[in-house]
Amino acid sequence: MKAKKSWREKLADDKGLPKLGKFTGKMSLRWGTGTMVIPSLAAAEKLAEEGINATVVNCRFIKPHDEEMLASIVADNKDLLVVEEGTVVNGFGAHMAAVVAELNPSVRVIAHGVPDVFIEQAPRARQLALVGLDAQGIAARAKQIRHLDARGARLRAG
Repeated sequence: MKAKKSWREKLADDKGLPKLGKFTGKMSLRWGTGTMVIPSLAAAEKLAEEGINATVVNCRFIKPHDEEMLASIVADNKDLLVVEEGTVVNGFGAHMAAVVAELNPSVRVIAHGVPDVFIEQAPRARQLALVGLDAQGIAARAKQIRHLDARGARLRAG
């Protein structure tokens, strides 16, 4: 039996340096900030347990983005969920939505980050959970996208 890789091994190349992820499947979960990669990987594992294939792409650099990789993502996916620990208003998700619209306007980009509202003071982990930026919240958002996509419904950022 093959040993399960740790988060660090999944995110590093053979030299121990961070690597950009591979992507396939109908839904790509794309992360804009390093802090969201590990919860996103955990969310992808939760989704896999339910038979949902979600690919995690570690976006090490917000700008400039990897044009070749992005073109591949856009060619192979109809929905992109950008998970970021920043505001959804004019954040990385909004930027990627504009870039993706230029490449293929039929690909839907959904920004999942901090809503533009006051967040009560709390420990960081609690604040992330409150806005759905923990593994459970990210997986729930991905399932919502999949469910609404099946119905042809439109989504809003959040």
